[in-house]
Parts: sequence; C-alpha cells; structure tokens
Amino acid sequence: MKCLVTGAGGFIGSQLCKALLKKGHQVIGFDHLGQHPQKWKNLSDLNIKIFNGDIGEPTDLYPLTQFHYDVIFNLAADSNTLADDPDSIYKTNVQGLRNVIALTKTNANGGILVHASSAATYGKKEGVFKETETQIPANLYGWTKKQNDIEIMSTVDIPIIGLKYFNVYGPGEELKDNMMSVIGQKINQALAGEAVTLFKGGEQRRDWIYIDDVVEMTIMAAKAKTAGVFNCGTGQASSFNDIIECIKSQLNGEYDGEVEWIDNPYEDSYQNHTQADMSQFKEHIGDHKCLTLEEGIRKYIDAKR
Repeated sequence: MKCLVTGAGGFIGSQLCKALLKKGHQVIGFDHLGQHPQKWKNLSDLNIKIFNGDIGEPTDLYPLTQFHYDVIFNLAADSNTLADDPDSIYKTNVQGLRNVIALTKTNANGGILVHASSAATYGKKEGVFKETETQIPANLYGWTKKQNDIEIMSTVDIPIIGLKYFNVYGPGEELKDNMMSVIGQKINQALAGEAVTLFKGGEQRRDWIYIDDVVEMTIMAAKAKTAGVFNCGTGQASSFNDIIECIKSQLNGEYDGEVEWIDNPYEDSYQNHTQADMSQFKEHIGDHKCLTLEEGIRKYIDAKR
C-alpha cells in the first residue's frame, strides 16, 4: 500500500509513519517543518521522502502530485486549542483539508482519505459523546474541526473517513510543548521530583487513549466499510485523580503523590468530561482492544526511563 501522511512530523503523524513502514507499506511524508524548529527530529530515523510546505497553500502540495496513493492520511493541523487567529487556523485546518481532498481526487483514484478530526467538536457537553448528537464547539480549534466534519459528510465522490481523536498521550508528544497531554505533563513533573499541579478537585474526566492504539485504529480506518466521521477513543473515562494514582503506583516510591491544586483559567471552554461512544467505530471499522489507563501510563513511563 502506498501512503501519504500529511503532518508527518507531528506526534501522531510520525508514529503513524513508523507503524506503516513496519507493516511493509510505502510512505511519503508532508509537513510544515517551520512550525517547530525541532520537528525534523521526529522524522530523523525514517528513510522516507519528506516534502515541506503549508497544507493551506495548494501550490505547496504540487510536488505530491507526481505520485499515486492508495491511502492518504491527513494529520496536518493547527492543534492549538487556545488559538485565537481565525484566518490562520481556518487556512490550515479547513482549507488544508479541502486541498487534500482535491489531491485525493486526482492522485488517489480508487483510494481513500483518512482525516484527523477531534472530540473538541463536542464542546462543553459532558458524558458519553455520540457522533449523531448536536455539537457546539467551545473554542476556535473545535469549530474548525466541525467544519472538517461537515466537509467530509458533504463530499460523496470519494471515500473519506474522519476520526474524532479523543485525548491522545504517549511517547513522542514532547514537541507539542504546552499542548502536551495532561498525562505527559504530570509524568514529567513527577519524574522531576516536583509537586504535580492539577485543577482543583481533580475530578475532571477524560477518555485517554494511548498513541499506539490511535495509530492502529487510524490504519484500520483505511479499510473502513463505510465513509463517515467516527469517534476514536477507548470508550472509558478516567479522572485526573486516577492519573495521579497510576503515576504514583508505577513510580514505586519515587513520587509520593503530592499535588498542588490550582484554579482552571479555561473554565469557560474546558471539557470536564469526555467519553467516546465507540459503537459506530466497531460497526463500520472494526473492534480494537485499547490499553487501560494503568497499562498506558506504565508503558509511557518505561519509554521515558
């Protein structure tokens, strides 16, 4: 299978490239390397062609038209949930997807496009999230991802699978800086011997999904039975307090569980409870057994040692 991965230098994109290569597929990567001066390091151990450019600029994608693809994985995005420049994030996330759809039509004839959507489209709704529910994003990032979902559902001449990624964590997310997962941030604080900071109460709950599971489910989506937009999570929600207990258990006395409680400065737009209903994914894409929170945190800490 010949694959194009946009956003190849990112957290999920780089891990996806590695997994595809291990499975024997051919991979070409595309990314806007200037967005982070160290992003190239995520690609340094990959023997693949990498093209550099802005996904929002159609002319930057022109070099990719010299190849034919069986599947295109579009993971290129501005993933800053605090973004406040509508023109910039719209160009990357919305126009970027439209440009990739155009490329799919010309250079992946008979193939499929798998696109990274987000649970941010659900906004401040709490509880179990179902794809068929009304979605009111609470931030600009979530709104652009909702626009992507609309674009996918209204494009009927090529098969497109959108995956609403929930809260992804694991090795390789260091370059996300302040957008690193809460789990990654807390592990780093604990390993550094610092008090772990948490929003007061610690009962905020998220559907945490380990990077390896997200990558495998993304590859599964390339053989989906039905086009559409589907949740991509574990179907389980765990609290921030649960994270602390798992880290404390795995560090075996290296961290005593000390927590510094702080106010949540993003309360107006913060998702306090995310949990994926995975029934549609299972029906149309397949079943995948994800790591538990404890298993994922153990694997993450082991990778950091």
